[in-house]
Amino acid sequence: MMLEIGRTVRWRGTRWRVVAAADDTVRLRGIEPAFRDVEVTPLVLTDGPSIEPDSVPIHKIDIARSDRPRWRAFHLAHQITMAGSPIG
Repeated sequence: MMLEIGRTVRWRGTRWRVVAAADDTVRLRGIEPAFRDVEVTPLVLTDGPSIEPDSVPIHKIDIARSDRPRWRAFHLAHQITMAGSPIG
């Protein structure tokens, strides 16, 4: 796996950001609250297979139980922000 600076990865079940990468080492900085701003240097040769690309799960929205008028107001606000005012 190619480790690029700025990429988020999972290592030992925790999310990290790649700060520096070399041939045999990589420098990671913690993202989650337990390891925030903690920097570690795992060896790529031994820990390389355990460093995986980070994938954030897609948030599921329960439309049937959501408040429809608030949802419509949110959607209209998003449209106005992204495309300009739909009125006039």
